[in-house]
Amino acid sequence: MFSRGWRSARRGVFVKAVAAAALAAALAACGDTVSPLAAPAAPLAKKAAPTIPVANPGSASALKSNSVKYRDNGAPHATGRSGSATLEGRAVFDAHGVTHLVITTGELDSTTPAPGEIVKAQIKVFSAAGQLLSVENHNQLTGGGVQTFLLQGLAPDARIQVQANVRGIDGNRTDVVTLTTGVVHAARLRVALQLPGQTSVGRPVVINGIVSEVGGDVGTRADCVLYVDGQEVDRADNIWVDAGDVVTCAFTYTFPSAGRHTVEVRVNGDAAVGDLGVIGAGDTGDLDVIGGGGGLTAWTASVEDRSEATTSVLEYTWWKPDGSHKEYSNTEVTSTRSQTLSLQGTLGRAVAFPLAAVDLSMESAGVEWETEHWTGLA
Repeated sequence: MFSRGWRSARRGVFVKAVAAAALAAALAACGDTVSPLAAPAAPLAKKAAPTIPVANPGSASALKSNSVKYRDNGAPHATGRSGSATLEGRAVFDAHGVTHLVITTGELDSTTPAPGEIVKAQIKVFSAAGQLLSVENHNQLTGGGVQTFLLQGLAPDARIQVQANVRGIDGNRTDVVTLTTGVVHAARLRVALQLPGQTSVGRPVVINGIVSEVGGDVGTRADCVLYVDGQEVDRADNIWVDAGDVVTCAFTYTFPSAGRHTVEVRVNGDAAVGDLGVIGAGDTGDLDVIGGGGGLTAWTASVEDRSEATTSVLEYTWWKPDGSHKEYSNTEVTSTRSQTLSLQGTLGRAVAFPLAAVDLSMESAGVEWETEHWTGLA
């Protein structure tokens, strides 16, 4: 009689991970009769100046183009109508004491061309008590459906009546449209520049200009311009900033050279007094740009030294009819060792494939581990 006993082998695994000690990596209209005005409107309530927020790149709020007139919380526009012709108007008083009167057959602050043309306009200025102060007649006007007039010496509480002759909307008919508007303070803009702490040559960087309207009477359109070292490098024209609101001009710029660069975001360009009487502003800051050299701007690396030992034990026992037996035992130990290197790098600029060449060198504690040279990488 014969029997065999078996005991399963025992297996032990021992793993040791070692961090790299010092790993460096490199990869190479008009009548003459004066019409009485209604009682002057009460003064507009001033809105509190907004607080400029810090931009949050991770915000999930919906973004809108700067040119979109997303809202208008400013003083209501004056309007008039005759036949199919309509007229909108607004008068704003700027910081230099000039009143900018704008009338249009279209919509104020719109980028859509105004229909027809305004060929004649009579402007009457009244005091807050309703007394006629002046009359101006403007004939043979050119410029289409938008006209701007600069009026000197008006008080901010003055009232203005405009009677305009409009052609080109009701066939051959000339429409005479009248509107009355008060004078409000012009939009006043402020800019806060937001720059990263540092960037590198050849790497696109986002530069934000936080633009706020702090007058609170009217919103405005303006040009938002980016300057680097005094030179214009980008711009966003006809951005809309609502009364008392804040918007962001976001520019992306790639610096071609290292060093400290002066960055400025300016609204309304060089025209502090424009057709809209907008009071412009700007903000300046310095940005350090480090050399890119086409190499790595970020990298991570790890090394694992893995040792594994396997022990197998095999035991046999033979039994005879007479009760005697024989035993056999065998133990085997197998050891293996492996070392793994993981390296990941991010280039500081966009590249076009195939790559002509990439070089890699690695060392630890001053001892070179390995060098590699690859060409034609696709």
